[in-house]
Amino acid sequence: MLSVHRALAHLPLVLHTNARRMLIIGLGSGTTPGAASLHSLETLRVVELSPSMLDAAALFVSGNYDVLADGRAEVILGDGRQYLQLTSERYDGIESDVFKPRIAYSGYLYSADFYELARDRLAPGGVMAQWLDTSLPEDLYKIHLRSFIAAFPNTTLWMDGQFAVGGGPDAPGLEIDWRPAIAAVVDDVGRGTGAARVAGRFHRT
Repeated sequence: MLSVHRALAHLPLVLHTNARRMLIIGLGSGTTPGAASLHSLETLRVVELSPSMLDAAALFVSGNYDVLADGRAEVILGDGRQYLQLTSERYDGIESDVFKPRIAYSGYLYSADFYELARDRLAPGGVMAQWLDTSLPEDLYKIHLRSFIAAFPNTTLWMDGQFAVGGGPDAPGLEIDWRPAIAAVVDDVGRGTGAARVAGRFHRT
């Protein structure tokens, strides 16, 4: 699962190519913002609902690169959807972390309304990344995917449909040579998982 969290951070940032500001919804163990901290960001903002996750992330410094001690990182305690509603900030990259849709209230983070809020908080050329639960029944998976595509018509799918990536209408085309993106992330994503296996799966679908 570490590889999934890391890839979720790397993918929108390497596709953007010049990201300076990133927003992550959900701290968890800190693995996703930790991977994002490896990039040349100026701002790395995380919105986390549960204060206890700050203590949890402090226990995983080897996996999250001690991101809470990174001067660029800021954790805001609150609801991610509400933050998007109220903020006027704009981000080059937004990522909604691995939330199981079956868990109470997580479904709000897979709604068309949520994705529209995220799209409207992207800076020009910004990119949004979303994990999708491929273990869901096919009809439910497609509902989540359609909600994402409604906000991001230029969506591409990665890693066997686990990741959806989309940009605003002014985003640079995502139909780029994606092989450099693989090269840029495989070293970090592949740690402990077998880089060759990750490279083989980290592709558009």
